[in-house]
This record gives sequence, C-alpha cells and structure tokens, in this order.
Amino acid sequence: MSAFLIVQSKRLPQADRVEFIVVPKSGYPSTGEEFRCWDTHHPADYTILDAQDRSGTCVLTCQGWLGFDGLFEEAIVDTAHKTRGPGFHYDRSK
Repeated sequence: MSAFLIVQSKRLPQADRVEFIVVPKSGYPSTGEEFRCWDTHHPADYTILDAQDRSGTCVLTCQGWLGFDGLFEEAIVDTAHKTRGPGFHYDRSK
C-alpha cells in the first residue's frame, strides 16, 4: 500500500490509459496496485500498469478513465482507502 500526491495527470493516446506524475508520501506505488479518485461524487478507479522512479517523483502509467488532463492534480491518494474523504472537491485555485 502507498500514499501519494498527484502533481500532474494526462490522458495517453491508448484507450483507457492515463499517466500520473506523483510524489510518494508513504510507501512506493507499485505495479498492480489499485486506487480510486473522486470527481465530485463520481469514483474513478485506476490500476497501476507501470511505475517509474524519477528523482523524487514517480511516473505511473495506469488503466482507467480521465475526464480531462489535469483532473485530480493536488489530490492526495491513499491506496488503502477506496471511500471518498470528507473533502472531495479538489482545490484548483492555486
């Protein structure tokens, strides 16, 4: 299990593929690990297909759906928890 901050997210050309650049907070994201993000009230589930270490950040290639590039940036994800936390509207004002 791991927890990480999403600093960048984008759709990839392949169907149902997303790239996340994350900063690990605890543990290290690994292949096969699953996590859930929330777009308002709608869950978006991801499976990590590949995790590459890049000098303090990690590039995750995942299977899943992303509504638009940048969605979920600044979200903190804990792969041990699949339920929506109390603050599920990510602040995009920064």
